[in-house]
Amino acid sequence: MNGIGRVYAAINRLPSDRFPRGELVVDKQFIKEFMKKETKRDNYPEPVEEDLEMEIEFYHRLGLDLVCVHDTEPMHHSGDLCFKLDYIRRFNAEGFFVFLVLNGVFQTLVNQAGFTNFMKNIARWPQQVGEELQKLSQKISEHIRKGLPDGVHGIIIADDIAFNRGTYVAPEFIQKYLLPCWQNQVNSAREQRIPVFLHSDGNINAVLPIIVEAGFDGLQCIEPAAGMNFKEVKQKYGKYLCLMGNIDPALLYGNGANNSFGCASDDPHVQKHNFPELARAVNELIAMAAPDGGFIFGTCSGLHAGLSTEKVKFMYELVRNI
Repeated sequence: MNGIGRVYAAINRLPSDRFPRGELVVDKQFIKEFMKKETKRDNYPEPVEEDLEMEIEFYHRLGLDLVCVHDTEPMHHSGDLCFKLDYIRRFNAEGFFVFLVLNGVFQTLVNQAGFTNFMKNIARWPQQVGEELQKLSQKISEHIRKGLPDGVHGIIIADDIAFNRGTYVAPEFIQKYLLPCWQNQVNSAREQRIPVFLHSDGNINAVLPIIVEAGFDGLQCIEPAAGMNFKEVKQKYGKYLCLMGNIDPALLYGNGANNSFGCASDDPHVQKHNFPELARAVNELIAMAAPDGGFIFGTCSGLHAGLSTEKVKFMYELVRNI
């Protein structure tokens, strides 16, 4: 079974050879740093930024099953669209499930107006903001129906609606104005028989029932630093949502006890002594998440420059051995 099959199995709670693995974002600078260290002993050619073959090799070395291709302005494509289409075709050929990540209506208007101005607009003119959200949602839904590149298997709507203590706006606003937008986007994806996930950082506990009502197939992030308890989310909503993420990237900074790249043992019992806090978090997550399916392993927010390449490699080697 390849990554495409594993992710579909997780979304549909079907049997699989193992649970899938994937990241919302993989920073190209992190890939360069990782591959320089990982392949130094193999006399690998000096990595070149945006080297597609290097990126594919990186995904294979970590044992990832999916790739997220970001299209932050789906209605105004930039000149790199052909570049993205080439990536999608190659990722398909390698057996990776491809998520297209689209900015949602809330995130788009925040980006356009600026966070402070957008919050002021909601406080002063909620009805007008709601109408603006609906107009933008229609454009996104139309793009989903007619503008998705061939080879896209799923969609992630990126709508950061929360911070560490709760949602930026009242759940009542989300119910009244955002829920219809999400439902339109989900229905458009279902017309194409494409699963759709929601991504939001922060504490979204208060609006999880609304996210389920919207009809999303999955939820990406589940940020522990924001008070998101994976076990509780899985117990209450796991039969509705395929859960992706949850490992806190804060665990992936610094080198800890193991300072030499590539020295982590293949024996998971030895690995626990290298980065015990990280090992504990990984093992606890998998114990909670893997039973009954509906789970994709990964971090909350992706792999970024500045993270420890040693810890990332260790984490995915540990997962591989569980």
